[in-house]
Amino acid sequence: MHGLTLNFKYPPSSYEEDNNQSAKSNLPAVREKVKSWVADGHVTELDTKPFCCITLSLITKIDNSTGKIKHWPCIDMSRYLNPLSLDDPIKLDDLSVAEHLVDRNDFMASLDLKNMFFHVQLHPEFKKSISVLNSPTKMVLINIINSQLWHTV
Repeated sequence: MHGLTLNFKYPPSSYEEDNNQSAKSNLPAVREKVKSWVADGHVTELDTKPFCCITLSLITKIDNSTGKIKHWPCIDMSRYLNPLSLDDPIKLDDLSVAEHLVDRNDFMASLDLKNMFFHVQLHPEFKKSISVLNSPTKMVLINIINSQLWHTV
């Protein structure tokens, strides 16, 4: 089996926490975003209560160029999962590393800024540790996360 494994000091226990007020007060925006995540395979909708349900926040911002309101759901792992995680720092590559990897006439790729949260498939063993509320009764299981969720230096 493949996927990102999470380094915990000890295994998470059963846990449930309600969404932050930002997500609760704007539930239609949360549902719309989660619906697109389900369609893209980033999350799986559940009919039963998951093992661990952590907090979801919703960042709302007006796009200055279009005037449209944009919503970014954010998983808040600070209260439960982060304290359980081992301090296993990850050194991100910077330009001093990157400049040695490219030659003249090489091409660069751009990031998908629309769904930049979803980068790495979670190992099935750890999917049960990260789920969030989509509504007061529906929950979703996170399948793919950003590889930089843990401590980055």
